[in-house]
Amino acid sequence: MSTDKRNGVVVIALVLSLTAGVGVLFLLEPGPHAWKGGTSLVVEQGAAPQQVRDIEVYYASSVDEAAQLAASAGDDSVCIVYQDRIPECQRGGPQVWLIVIGDAQEKLPVQQQQWLLGALHRLTQASGVDQVRIRLAPPLDTAASADMSPGQLDLRRLLERKQLILS
Repeated sequence: MSTDKRNGVVVIALVLSLTAGVGVLFLLEPGPHAWKGGTSLVVEQGAAPQQVRDIEVYYASSVDEAAQLAASAGDDSVCIVYQDRIPECQRGGPQVWLIVIGDAQEKLPVQQQQWLLGALHRLTQASGVDQVRIRLAPPLDTAASADMSPGQLDLRRLLERKQLILS
């Protein structure tokens, strides 16, 4: 076997092994994958404001309560994270009202947590995470966790674990 042919075989073997290795690592990665259906966020379709300065996180125990909160947002952007479907965002000003709908007596479902973190990522991506202030709206902002429902407490702890808010 000539040197050129042997080098060509080695390069092809390296490319194939790297491709297979990346594929295996991609399958081991937790969370939604781009190739799975139904995981794209509405935020990705250009509904997010270009420059986000503030994100205020609200907790609503029903769709009706979320609609009331969204109506009171005025000219601000609104992003609603549902339990059973992808988030919906409406373009507005640089202030974003991120409304998480949950059952007050239960923790947030894993899929909803992934959608929430994905929406936060997309909202902060254009401005840079360090430049966007994420804060909790009442009653999530209180230090007295005894007054919070299990759903509210789970939301607060998720954002603290991901270091998006200070504990």
